Amino acid sequence: MLDSRAMSAHGAVDLSVRIGSLQLSNPIIAASGTFGYGIEFAHLVDLNQLGGIVTKGLSVAPMAGAAEPRLCETPAGMLNAVGLQNIGVRAFLRDKLPGLRLIAHRSSLTCSAILSMNMRKSFGSSRMRRGWQHMS
Repeated sequence: MLDSRAMSAHGAVDLSVRIGSLQLSNPIIAASGTFGYGIEFAHLVDLNQLGGIVTKGLSVAPMAGAAEPRLCETPAGMLNAVGLQNIGVRAFLRDKLPGLRLIAHRSSLTCSAILSMNMRKSFGSSRMRRGWQHMS
């Protein structure tokens, strides 16, 4: 039997979840490494139906990634070595995040995996920190 507290006024089940202090509209989160920067999939998936989006990993400076070939078929499956190719934090904040926020305005969470050996050194500027504050 469904708990009536989990039902909305129009009969829809409440799928919201809480992870610590973070409230998501549902537990469906597009995973880093499978969903690019999120915006590339907007024509295939209604991003507002997701509980959140974890973008492709980002480094401070753009990274070209590994040289080709990046894929190798083996008897046990495929091996890949993309090499963490990405556009870098500044390009993401400037070119990707504004469009993602317009399209995914109801998504509970947008976050990125950060590739850095020294976060304080890499993201020390107040301008960079302000950009990250707008992620969620």
